[in-house]
Amino acid sequence: MQCLPCCSRGCSVNSPSTTATPNLQNQIAHAQAAFFSEGLAEQTEGQQKRKFTFQTAADIINALQQIDAIKGIIPSRGIVVIYGPSGSGKSFLAVYMAYALGYGLAFFGFKTQVMIVVYINLEGSLKKRLESLQADKKRNIPDNILFVTEPFHIIEDIESLAADIPEGAVVFIDTMNAASPGLDENSSRDMGLILEAAKKLQQITKGLVVIVHHSGKDASKGLRGHSSLYAAMDAVIEVGRNGDSRYWRLAKSKEGRDGIRRGFRLKSVGLGYDADGEPVTSCVVEEDNTPLQEEEKPLAPALAYCLESLQRALVATGKDCVHLEEWRPHFYERHTGDTDGAKRAAFNRDKNKLVHLGKIRVQNDNYSLSVPAYESVQKRTDVRSPITSSSVRTVPLSLERVRSTQGEGYAYE
Repeated sequence: MQCLPCCSRGCSVNSPSTTATPNLQNQIAHAQAAFFSEGLAEQTEGQQKRKFTFQTAADIINALQQIDAIKGIIPSRGIVVIYGPSGSGKSFLAVYMAYALGYGLAFFGFKTQVMIVVYINLEGSLKKRLESLQADKKRNIPDNILFVTEPFHIIEDIESLAADIPEGAVVFIDTMNAASPGLDENSSRDMGLILEAAKKLQQITKGLVVIVHHSGKDASKGLRGHSSLYAAMDAVIEVGRNGDSRYWRLAKSKEGRDGIRRGFRLKSVGLGYDADGEPVTSCVVEEDNTPLQEEEKPLAPALAYCLESLQRALVATGKDCVHLEEWRPHFYERHTGDTDGAKRAAFNRDKNKLVHLGKIRVQNDNYSLSVPAYESVQKRTDVRSPITSSSVRTVPLSLERVRSTQGEGYAYE
């Protein structure tokens, strides 16, 4: 065992503070109470002593710009989630990302910074993954990447972990589910506890926290659990597969362009033979520069209607993007919900789904079509609403005009 580089304190990263006990629920309840009481005490003290710094616009503009951990993909400070269904290769991708950051190697062509990495592995066989990575790359895992394999609880153990991590490190938690036993991902309260703990870890280390997470039963609906998880992230990377072909997609980026997508394969690497003479293998990520052929999946009728209503709003205003309140009446117009509340709920639900699917783009409540969505809508000469019995013809819209909005790097909210 070894201590983390740049850390002057005694290292306790490899000594777990929790073990499986019969009264785990009681332990969690006590930890929750302590977590909230501590936060309240800090808040009260802060109200008495805290002073604010006032800055001019020039101060902010001239401040040193933060350098991304992976340029244009993830920041060097913040909280990021990598998610995907079981078997998509998300943990292999996370290990590969950690390796690239440890050496400062390009990640799918994107420049990286050399960083200290702590990888908390709670699922899967890490030994074979690391052996295959070293065998394939023909170089050892650098010493500035350290691993924790003992049980870890994101609420109970966050302070003891953070105390031994040097400032500016990147911490991978693989996976969120394994790091939060006894907590309900679908509960707003429990998800709030998980997010506050992740924020606390990030604030203490002044670095980056990368959470590996699962998608829901229906992968098209995104992250598993409460919706506050997606909203709290600085970046979201979706991992998926189509047969043997896999991809990752930057589904959300608070500070940059989203929608970036790259393909990869899981390459099998031989690791010798076991005691019975059977071959031992594992996999490594192999970047795939082959142009990605996206599988065209038809939108659900409700989403197709919502997308068409945005197109009508764009044509009616003659603009490249429309404000939320300019779009809303076009959606309501042919929707036969019983009340304004029903229409509002359908509108908010369907527009958010279209944003998540990358069909539309939004910035400061201004919405525009993505180029793929434009082409998809133009292929449809007739859109029948699932809500109304009427059939709606699509209206022409300039592809050049749609493409012009993409140059500004519209970001999801």
